[in-house]
Amino acid sequence: MKTTQTTASPPSRPSGSSSQPSLSTFEYPTSLLDLILNSGNSYICVKDREGRFVYINDLDASLYGVTPLEMLGKTAEAWVGKPQFLQWQKDDLAIFDAKKEQHYPAYTRVDKAGNTHWFDTVKIPFVDKANDRELLLIIHRDVTVIKKVESERELSGKKLAEAQKKELIGLLSGNIAHEFNNLHEIILASAKIIQSDPLLPAHVKQSNETIIETTLRAATIVSRLLMLAGKDVMEFVTLDINQCLLDDKRLWLSVLDKKIELIYELTSQPTFISGNASMLQQVILHLILNANDAIKNEGKIYLRTSIVDQDAKPAVQVVISDNGIGMDSETATKIFNPMFSTKPAGQGIGLGLTLVENVVLRHNGKITVTSSPDSGSSFTLEFPQITPSAD
Repeated sequence: MKTTQTTASPPSRPSGSSSQPSLSTFEYPTSLLDLILNSGNSYICVKDREGRFVYINDLDASLYGVTPLEMLGKTAEAWVGKPQFLQWQKDDLAIFDAKKEQHYPAYTRVDKAGNTHWFDTVKIPFVDKANDRELLLIIHRDVTVIKKVESERELSGKKLAEAQKKELIGLLSGNIAHEFNNLHEIILASAKIIQSDPLLPAHVKQSNETIIETTLRAATIVSRLLMLAGKDVMEFVTLDINQCLLDDKRLWLSVLDKKIELIYELTSQPTFISGNASMLQQVILHLILNANDAIKNEGKIYLRTSIVDQDAKPAVQVVISDNGIGMDSETATKIFNPMFSTKPAGQGIGLGLTLVENVVLRHNGKITVTSSPDSGSSFTLEFPQITPSAD
């Protein structure tokens, strides 16, 4: 049997039709391109060598507080100022000349409203052959939220490390203090026995008095170490802060240089708190001594009290301020850190303000400092206000 093979013919097309689209179908209209460039969360612009905007999308224009149309053909100088524009232009021309893409992983910009944005930015140089010009494509990806999370995580890590450091300092201080306490009690007891001898020669008696006096001073240091470790027994009673400051005025004046004036500005409102008078006296004394050291020659130290709100509750505020040399912001953030001292080597071990902070915290209070170079410092203490009992 003879087999006949046939070939199927494609279906006929209507006259004038085609299965392939014409070339003009793939030419992107400007409106479509603009829609694409504005559809995401990227800030996009194109500049020429002179820094003029050839293109800018809505998001990028919003940083300047204007519409894209207002930016076209202009530079950013009118919006950001000449110094900032010249710096950008210098950076962009370097990329043009290198003919190489540049990536900026931590690029910051401030918008018209004053908000700071963190961008992951790429700048890509290219040639517009149709118009014979060099252009720079700039794409910003806003990573502000990511940066904030990273900053908060870093801050939490620093706070944890600081808490661990203080815990270690407290542990070591407590152990040292207990060991030293045992030795100092033996020395003091032995010195008192010797002192009670009626036949003790005068020169020996005088030397022994020095031993007793020095041992008692050492006991004060031990009590401070125990306080730092949180292992001391601190008895709290109702105190009138204003009265405490007035009662100790002679003490404050005795430690000040002659040309330094101590000025009281005390509120007439009740300033009762629950506290330990001895420990608070040490706190104020230390802050006054610091103020004294910060003043060159003549100066003034102010002791102010007032009633303020602390977490929606009344608090007694004590401010110790001076017109001394002050501190820069970096130093001010470190002064409560254990072992940090602004004094020359051998003149401070850095525990003073750590102890001050420790006492304030144990009074359920808080302490802050404001300072700037050549403008003095102010230490602000706040303690919960109480109403004394009738009895």
